[in-house]
Amino acid sequence: MRLPSPRRKTAKVPLAREDLFRLVDEIDSADYLSEAMRSQLGMMAARGFRCGDVLRLSRKQVRNGLQSGTLNYQAKGRRQLEFRVLPTFRPYLQALYEYPSWGRVEDLISPRARQATRRQAAGRAAARALEDCGLEVGIEGLYPHRLRRTYATEYLAALGPDPFAAVKLQQHMQWANLSTAMGYVDHERGAQLDDVAEEMWKR
Repeated sequence: MRLPSPRRKTAKVPLAREDLFRLVDEIDSADYLSEAMRSQLGMMAARGFRCGDVLRLSRKQVRNGLQSGTLNYQAKGRRQLEFRVLPTFRPYLQALYEYPSWGRVEDLISPRARQATRRQAAGRAAARALEDCGLEVGIEGLYPHRLRRTYATEYLAALGPDPFAAVKLQQHMQWANLSTAMGYVDHERGAQLDDVAEEMWKR
């Protein structure tokens, strides 16, 4: 007998565009966050990076990315990824690089945590900081992957009716499978279908 998949505690719903911009403004100006934490959250919001991928970045990778314009790093599943350093997240990389003497971003986020559990501690700290920023601007239920989902959804919406939108999204996010991108296409199409249903009942 096959059991149904477990239900998520939080729905996979992206932020509204205006909420995303309010959140980014809060992240950039929050004096209760360290510069390192602002950079961590800013990169997640401005380019859809995974929380763990930013935490794994080494100072050498950040330096090379700033110098060459291409950020190379090992991501989840040991996949080697390469992203062009865009003006949208370059200031966050620069702010990280200006910290002296660190190995990985996780060292800046949770410097007092034991080495063996530092990434997990840093991930929890980033999640708490993001939730705090969300509450400051009236957004509840904020968690790290929601920023990635929001970024991908906004990117897809910006492509408009492009017939190759799913492939472009996959390439931009560097997902291994097109099926991941298709989930976002289905979400976007579902929103459009709902809009049609609302229009249908306008008098």
